[in-house]
Amino acid sequence: MNDIIKSTLLFAGGAAVGAAIALLLAPQTGAELREELRKRAEEANEKAKQFAEEAQRRIEEMAAEATAEQPSQAEAETQEAEA
Repeated sequence: MNDIIKSTLLFAGGAAVGAAIALLLAPQTGAELREELRKRAEEANEKAKQFAEEAQRRIEEMAAEATAEQPSQAEAETQEAEA
């Protein structure tokens, strides 16, 4: 896995843990706390989906580039036959 992706995941995880601790230590009623936790969980879920979609897009782009850079089997056979 790419170092940038690892670093991003670690940062996001740390931020989520820090936010959860801050929420739990903040003086709120149980109902307010549950609502805030629900909102934060939805936001984290949405960000994780966006991150996964972006990662998938980048992986597909890199795979397409790698495939485009390699000569096809037919081209390789033609080059061998000509040689």
